[in-house]
Order: sequence, then C-alpha cells, then structure tokens
Amino acid sequence: MLNLRIKYLYKSLFMGSVLFVVSLSFISCVPMDPYPSSQRTYEGAAAGAALGSVAGVLIDSDNRWRGAVIGGLLGAALGGTVTEISQRASREAATEGRPVAYESKDGFHRVEATPV
Repeated sequence: MLNLRIKYLYKSLFMGSVLFVVSLSFISCVPMDPYPSSQRTYEGAAAGAALGSVAGVLIDSDNRWRGAVIGGLLGAALGGTVTEISQRASREAATEGRPVAYESKDGFHRVEATPV
C-alpha cells in the first residue's frame, strides 16, 4: 500500500514537472508585442468565459462541470481574440488616420475600423 502511494507521488511529481517545463517553453516563444493587451481584452475574455461556461452547462447534460470548463475555455479564447483584434484595428485606424480592415484568409470574417 505504501509502495503504491510512493509510486503515485513520483508519477505525479514527474508529470507536474513535465507540464511546468512545457509551459515555460511556450511562454518563452511569445514575442514582445509593441501593443500589449489592454484591460478591454481581459474583459472580453472574461465575458466570453462566462457566456461559454453557461452555454457549456446547457449543452452538456451528461457532465455539466465538463461542459462548463470546456465552454469557458473556448469562450475566453474567442472573446479575448475578438476583442484584441477589434482593439488593434481601432488603434491602428486612429494612429494612421485612415480606415483599416482585417479580413480572414477565406474572406468570411472581416473587421473594419474607421477613425473619427
């Protein structure tokens, strides 16, 4: 019994250290951005997480916790990304004094910003 606990402890420590090293390698690959994320980006991510977790709870009737976690993660990523793209477009339009448009490769999604 004690042998099993020690094995489990070593396995948990090993997996935790592997996860820590992998996360450090991802963090080190992030380029320094001249326009760091603003407070609005974090607010968009929080709103997306809240809406996504509610949607996940409603969709996944077998395991509501799983639905909330997956929906929250996807909602946070989507909400933060959409907010960041629109924030950058408006910042660029105001700086350059001309309309700016970002378009996806397939042409389906488009973000436009015009200076005021």
